[in-house]
Amino acid sequence: MLSDCILWPKSWHKRGYGQRYYKGRQWYAHRAAWDEQRGPIPKGMCVLHKCDNPRCVNIEHLWIGTMADNQRDMAQKKRSMLGERHPGAKLTGKQVKEIRASKLSGKELGVKYAVTRDAIYAVKKYRNWKHIR
Repeated sequence: MLSDCILWPKSWHKRGYGQRYYKGRQWYAHRAAWDEQRGPIPKGMCVLHKCDNPRCVNIEHLWIGTMADNQRDMAQKKRSMLGERHPGAKLTGKQVKEIRASKLSGKELGVKYAVTRDAIYAVKKYRNWKHIR
């Protein structure tokens, strides 16, 4: 179990992250906390939150990972905007399964679901909606 978050008390970035002036430039507060307490952040790496609280600067809640680690962590915690959760989604998971099972042409499916043939093709080839099987 995680200890309590330590919330950055000063300014915040519009995305919710604490921000501070550190080493002559603006940093996210959690990245500055890592640098101060654990040392330099390897090039190309992210400082990720176990607690999912962007204002948290508790070093015990932070870990170093890649952008892929961050994406995987978001997906496992159901924080990503995959599928129907994405504000621009035009299809549902049920419709995606229907499209993949259908013998209709891409054009016919596009008309039926009010999307482009390219969108149908991307669904059928698992380029989009990869998480739906």
